[in-house]
Amino acid sequence: MKRKILCFFMVLTLVMSTATSALSASKEDTKELSIQNLFDQRAKLLNEKEVDLQRINRIESQLQTLGVESLSSGEVNAKFKVTGKITPQVSVPNQTNVSWFTYRSEIIKNGKTYEVQRLIAQPNTLDSNLKSRGSASVSSTYRWKAASINVIKMLATSSVGEIPGASTVLTVYDAVTGFISDIQPTTWIDGANVIYSWSQTTTVIFFYVKLKGETDDKQYLKFVTNKCDVVAGWQFPTFTYTNSSGGQVAKPSVVQGSRNISAIAPGYDNANKAVDYYIAGGPIITDFVNQIPVIGIEDKTIKNIVPVSPMTPVYIY
Repeated sequence: MKRKILCFFMVLTLVMSTATSALSASKEDTKELSIQNLFDQRAKLLNEKEVDLQRINRIESQLQTLGVESLSSGEVNAKFKVTGKITPQVSVPNQTNVSWFTYRSEIIKNGKTYEVQRLIAQPNTLDSNLKSRGSASVSSTYRWKAASINVIKMLATSSVGEIPGASTVLTVYDAVTGFISDIQPTTWIDGANVIYSWSQTTTVIFFYVKLKGETDDKQYLKFVTNKCDVVAGWQFPTFTYTNSSGGQVAKPSVVQGSRNISAIAPGYDNANKAVDYYIAGGPIITDFVNQIPVIGIEDKTIKNIVPVSPMTPVYIY
């Protein structure tokens, strides 16, 4: 009887311990998703022509509430500049054009608890290699039907190929039909001068890993990933088309629009992968968005965006 009672309490203790661990992990996952969502919002705001600094500040206050620390470049050096066997070349130049953030999380694998410290780099309103923007004008050179040619196309790729969900294709017909009522998919367009603009913001995450309880000089930089948010816009200042009656119509009013994509590296913000790479040993592993071509009318490349893909923080400036 005593054995049965003892076994019952042992099982009950194990069940309660497992449930507590699961609840703790669930809360941690929810917190990390909230943090990721806030960084996504911040990146998209930085792509706007007029950056809303009040909204940026509110997001940073929310991040701080969730345990995310904002760092100056000097503080990055103080926290992550290590010597010897850890990680070479992690010192960043003194700068104010990059926003640095950090927070810690824990992962349990095979009965051991690992601490993961993320160092996150995002741009601010100043110029850096984490963001870029530009514009270009493309002239059409031949006659075509509205639905047979694209006004814009974007397709992001990583080292393993096309990134699912990080693409957009829009025909001229789809772009202008909301502005001009008598254009059909088969309407002939005789020429167009399209003005394009684009902006991109890149977020980079460096993962440092150690066993829980060890000092920070024992942590290793094991994994680096990135994410790129792109907005591309277009304007048709004027073009000529053949209407249903066979007449030539010039449309002088501006027809415009834009498309956004988020190109996310397959391993982006995956702390589990960082721990796996730490356990396996070996060099720093990277998982990057390689390129995002922005292609305009007549398949002319407006810009081939190549997001920064740094092995260590020193390559962000």
